[in-house]
Amino acid sequence: PNMLNLKKPHQRVIHSSRFKQSISGITETNNKELKFAVVGGGQSAAEMLLHLSHAFPNAKIDSIFSSFSYNQSDSSIFTNEVFLNENVDKFYYGNQKVKDQMILRRTNNAVIDQKELEELYKLSYEQTYTGERKLNFFNFSKISSITTQDDAVVLDINNVEHDSYESKSYDYVFLGTGFKANKLDCLQGVKSYLKEHKGEY
Repeated sequence: PNMLNLKKPHQRVIHSSRFKQSISGITETNNKELKFAVVGGGQSAAEMLLHLSHAFPNAKIDSIFSSFSYNQSDSSIFTNEVFLNENVDKFYYGNQKVKDQMILRRTNNAVIDQKELEELYKLSYEQTYTGERKLNFFNFSKISSITTQDDAVVLDINNVEHDSYESKSYDYVFLGTGFKANKLDCLQGVKSYLKEHKGEY
């Protein structure tokens, strides 16, 4: 998991891969308003945002992502044919121009299904009328550092639009940040059969 360079695991920093089993121990109390941060702009981040909003209706939740807005996934039938076996081969054996045209970043990476996008927008839109803003969006934002404490997590947030920095404290931070590429040792035996491309296989 991509843990934003967190030096060691912490119970208050939860990756999406551990979300379901981790939130069972979180409870709301009458005398404290929980503060959550969800980092990331893809499907896992959206699903965590929606679940937290419904499971903890009194909590304040910040959604932090680097782009201007969430992006909808391209789930059209034609587009998804890129995953067919014959097209995987076409990508693998194709020249760089073919590869560049076949890389469809909006089919899987950092995109959100339409259903979740509409639900998030509805939730945000309704809050403009109630005047009680529980869900806040921080676009153009990246995490420059993360500091853990016994009862809190402090994020240093860099807004690249204004080149500004802000430190915010949360009870829990949830990471929809995907996974880091890992070269598996178990594949070394087939390395000689693979074709190298830009230092990778």
